[in-house]
Amino acid sequence: MWYGVNLAHEKPERLLRELDALKSLGVNNLRVLAVTQGPDTEPWRIKPAVEQWDSAKGTTVLDEKYLQGLDLLISEAGRRDMTVVVALSNFWFWSGGFAQYVRWFSGNDKPIPYPMNKTDKTAHERYINYTQEFYNCPKCMLNYNAVADKIILRKNTKTGVVYKDDPTIMAWELANGPYPGNYSEKATNWIRAACENIKKTDKNHLVAIGNTGNLHVNYYDSIKLDCIDYGTLHVWPENFGWYNPKDSKTFDNAVAKTIEFMKSNIEGIRKLFGDEKKCKPIILEEFGLARDNRGLGANSTTQYRDQFYSTLFQFLKHYMDKKMLSGVNFWAWAGEGRPRHTVWQQTDDWVGDPPNEDQGWYSVYDNDTTLDVVRKYTRAFVPAYAVQDHTLKWSFWVFIGVPLVVVVAGISVDLLKRRKDDEDENLLVAM
Repeated sequence: MWYGVNLAHEKPERLLRELDALKSLGVNNLRVLAVTQGPDTEPWRIKPAVEQWDSAKGTTVLDEKYLQGLDLLISEAGRRDMTVVVALSNFWFWSGGFAQYVRWFSGNDKPIPYPMNKTDKTAHERYINYTQEFYNCPKCMLNYNAVADKIILRKNTKTGVVYKDDPTIMAWELANGPYPGNYSEKATNWIRAACENIKKTDKNHLVAIGNTGNLHVNYYDSIKLDCIDYGTLHVWPENFGWYNPKDSKTFDNAVAKTIEFMKSNIEGIRKLFGDEKKCKPIILEEFGLARDNRGLGANSTTQYRDQFYSTLFQFLKHYMDKKMLSGVNFWAWAGEGRPRHTVWQQTDDWVGDPPNEDQGWYSVYDNDTTLDVVRKYTRAFVPAYAVQDHTLKWSFWVFIGVPLVVVVAGISVDLLKRRKDDEDENLLVAM
């Protein structure tokens, strides 16, 4: 639920209803974006943003009222026995993210080259080239660490619990899709430094990168880092050029390519670590498919999406049963939100699609038949066990969540044993 912070502040009653709806489906984990960047005059992004430039101070400040929205989201998730993966930033411009840090801190006075001209085949490359300068910008990375520390050390105004001690938070994610661009080694060095900074502040929570998979050239190097606790995968059949929702003949190929992508990554990671006991958990934390014929409204059908979800869940369950995969996120929950415009405007409902995308494209509405598929597999993925570390004082269950929504099976036993292998007496496996 990437928009959860804004929703919690702006429409807290809707947030509570959405959490109840997700819980009723069997969803018990949320992936949320903690901090978004202004200025709110920029296009294609979440507004209002949490982090804004303060010219008097010569740096950025965080909007307390939106941070209290994050407090509410985490506290209400905890009340429903849900857990939260908190993403701390974003490579992509729909929340400001790395590109806005480059604009603020690198001394580059050139505007962000938003890749929104679909007929310009070089637009995406220009955006990557601009944003990858984050890894060359010490001030950008220092500000990232400062903001991360503020979030991790924040005391929740609803519960009084400091985030680093809060069992509702499952993990910190460094960023959504931190693409290395042409700076594979520098990007990996940033991942190491950012992760180690978090671990110095918070020894309780898991840390993940948030990257896409072996499409990132530094994927295997980064997942091997000692401070990274589990791997993430993102797969997008239409975005990767495998699927055209207006041509049903492309569907079977899209499914085959998706399965091939998953197998390549899962088996690649297994090969990387060699010993199965040393292999880190893997989570498919993003996937989605357009509505039939690329419809956008809640009345458009989802026959192909439902089939895609069902086929992928079956495949994932096979790998989960073999303990070769630990979970899955579907993108993305719109719930009772409905798009009013194809291009998001600030007075519109929050749905599953960020402001740079057609509203309704990957959204899962509260009346979709897709919910029947999700409900079926939340039951199929019911955990056979839970693991609790009495020192850390929380449990990791198999879960199916929302995005940023997940199904995570058994992130648990091997991981916690690796982290606390000298304290086996503190581990309880409950059937």
